[in-house]
Amino acid sequence: MGDDKASIEHFLRRDCLTPDTKTMAETVKRIYGASATIFGTRYDADAIVKLKTDWFAQWASWSLGLEPGSLEITPHGEDRADAAFAMRYDYVPKDKSAARLTGKARVTLGLVKADGGWRIESETSQAMQ
Repeated sequence: MGDDKASIEHFLRRDCLTPDTKTMAETVKRIYGASATIFGTRYDADAIVKLKTDWFAQWASWSLGLEPGSLEITPHGEDRADAAFAMRYDYVPKDKSAARLTGKARVTLGLVKADGGWRIESETSQAMQ
């Protein structure tokens, strides 16, 4: 599982915490596959692209970070795992009258190994104090 923890942390830092709106469609299809469950609702890849694109469209800039030491991996057999971690976020709105959104969230991802890498099957998050 040690190798998996390192590969999952790399996946999170490289793919999940550095969204690129210019390549959102390709990124979503790579990290979510054909469909995923987000906050309990099943979406196909095109719907996820729209959700993510609409979300990031309102921000001038953002910063997402993995809180050091917070990553917990729960393996489920050879090719599945849950990853839970604390994520710092800072979203700066395009609309100058809107509030900046900063804080920490506890993120839980259901992951499956596919094509030699990890893919997100399910995603939830909750604000932390």
